[in-house]
Amino acid sequence: MGYVSTTGFLPVNNDYNDLTVSSGLDYQPIEALKLAFSARYSDSHFEFPTESAGDRLSPLDPDQFQDRQRLVLSLRTSHAITRWWEQILLLGYNRIDFKLRDAFNPPADFAAAQSDSTEQRLLLNYYWNMSLPEFYQVAPTWTLGIEAQDEKLDQRSTFGTTTTSTEPSRSQQGYYTQVLFNWRKQATLQAGVRVEDSSVFGVDTNPRVAAAYTLPWTQTKLRGGYATGIRAPSFVENFGTGSPLVVGNPNLKPEESLSWEIGLDQPFLDGRALLSATYFHNTYKDLITFVSGPGPSFLNIGKAEASGVEAGFQVLLPWQFQLDGSYTFLETKVINDGGIGGTAFPPGQPLLRRPKNQGSVGLTYLGERLTVAFTANVVGSAIDRDFSQPGSPRVTLPGFTLINLSGSYAVLQNVWPIRSLRVQLKFENLLNEQYEQAIGFSAQGISVRGGVAVNF
Repeated sequence: MGYVSTTGFLPVNNDYNDLTVSSGLDYQPIEALKLAFSARYSDSHFEFPTESAGDRLSPLDPDQFQDRQRLVLSLRTSHAITRWWEQILLLGYNRIDFKLRDAFNPPADFAAAQSDSTEQRLLLNYYWNMSLPEFYQVAPTWTLGIEAQDEKLDQRSTFGTTTTSTEPSRSQQGYYTQVLFNWRKQATLQAGVRVEDSSVFGVDTNPRVAAAYTLPWTQTKLRGGYATGIRAPSFVENFGTGSPLVVGNPNLKPEESLSWEIGLDQPFLDGRALLSATYFHNTYKDLITFVSGPGPSFLNIGKAEASGVEAGFQVLLPWQFQLDGSYTFLETKVINDGGIGGTAFPPGQPLLRRPKNQGSVGLTYLGERLTVAFTANVVGSAIDRDFSQPGSPRVTLPGFTLINLSGSYAVLQNVWPIRSLRVQLKFENLLNEQYEQAIGFSAQGISVRGGVAVNF
């Protein structure tokens, strides 16, 4: 169980609280059969005074809020048919009840608005894992499965004097298979394919290949991969929220991606240190984006690319200290704006809110009971759009640095029925950096959070 409550950092209407309860039960009636049931329920209330232009560029709304309740249930069953053949069945249910209330308060609002919705999803995933006969010291594993989802939205919204309701539903099936070859725990090759069959966008096929090889004399691990994938439109993107300012588009295509990467991992100091580096390249097609103005609020833009380098290190130091760091260099570019024009996605320009440079460094003490972590995160400048100005021109978001300090102490360990009871304390943005991750929206300054975590 967990509970979070805060008054926020904006001067009005910024309270937030969330209560989460979760539980799990494992049962093994026979050696070959395992059952695992889990349940999670959360109830949150969020007051937010910001409108589309943010707190720095538009008036604050004194009474806009949303309530959300979410229930997630899952049952996982695994059955060993033979020593080399296992079947797994996963059943899931997800329900979200959402309420939005916004009284008419000019000049922050155009009209009073409210929305009530219930979103439900049923999931079934069934697959086999089979250990095939070994040949030439190669141990293959074959996975074959099917997944089915059914989703439904029941929504009623009022904006001003206009009330609308919608009850869309959609279904999707996925068929997938994968073969994993493992040679002497030194080399691996993974190849698979997944076919999606959606009631909304039809059939789509996506392959995936990944390989890795460890050099025996240096323990250098070379790796690479190639994959394609899709992201289906959300209910809001397809059908909107009932507000004339956010209009869904039932004709949206799924986002498509093609990615490949190569990298290496190099251990040092008898495994106490690790250095890794990866080059990646992603191509996106039919990106779903929000576009203000008449007509649907969500459109597919043509094509964009993102490529760069990720690097990281980790070192285990004496006296239970650990030093780690990471750096990402990212370049993005719009290839085709899909004909929408304007300043949203001009060809040749970078994608919004993607910093070209960002990195972090951290020092952590990992004691038996006490854990203390110091981290510094540096984020470079990025491009955004100023929605408070006519035409929403593109602007530059300055970079920023965040310094955080956190710690926890185990007051109790393995005291029946308590597995652990830890007191936690976290200081965020110690330098009180003033920054924006989205133009017009202030970020929180220096803050202190504390709590207690109990595991049974």
